[in-house]
Amino acid sequence: MIGLAPKPGGSLAAAQHGTRRIYVDGGYAEAPVYARLALPVGAVVPGPAILEQADTTIFIDPDLDGTIDRFGNVIVERRQ
Repeated sequence: MIGLAPKPGGSLAAAQHGTRRIYVDGGYAEAPVYARLALPVGAVVPGPAILEQADTTIFIDPDLDGTIDRFGNVIVERRQ
């Protein structure tokens, strides 16, 4: 079973493992790619971004932010 609760420590920068060229909003952009289970509690991932884990991939649209809660959920909200 995969545990989604973030481990202590870590950082957004440490969870990033590259970028990927994507087509979004009518053009190409470089989106950071993150190891989803390495994201720490409270990390805010601005879109566009890709979060990868063994059983799924999450895409965060350009005008959204994904925040990691204490259970490891990605709460996606429109950027203020």
